[in-house]
Amino acid sequence: MNGSCKCGNIRYITGDPLQVVNCHCNLCRSINGSAFSSYVVTRLHEFKLESGNDTLSSYLATDHATKHFCSVCGTPIYNINPERYPGLAVIHLGTLREHDQLNPGVNIYCSSKLGWVDAIPSIRSLAEGPQRN
Repeated sequence: MNGSCKCGNIRYITGDPLQVVNCHCNLCRSINGSAFSSYVVTRLHEFKLESGNDTLSSYLATDHATKHFCSVCGTPIYNINPERYPGLAVIHLGTLREHDQLNPGVNIYCSSKLGWVDAIPSIRSLAEGPQRN
């Protein structure tokens, strides 16, 4: 599998996914600005940057969790937490070229899931953005 940031400065390859998850924890919500985050879990030693090492920035989100992102376009690329998830890279699903072929198999940290997330299928959906008047 391979992926990149939005601007294309950072490009990577990685091995097959071990798991695809939706994480509902407060940390993911706060560092990603979303209701939940979808990730592909893979082995860290199989994650290789092909380009963009000079624009890959990191943020120590907790004493053990580090978020890696593109310093040019801001795209989050992957997270690591060697204490809780040793040897794993947690890759942001949307950065993978194959993201439409991967389906989450589990929701994690549901104790902090926002109450309205389960109602998503019942929310009015538009094929595109709303029409301007």
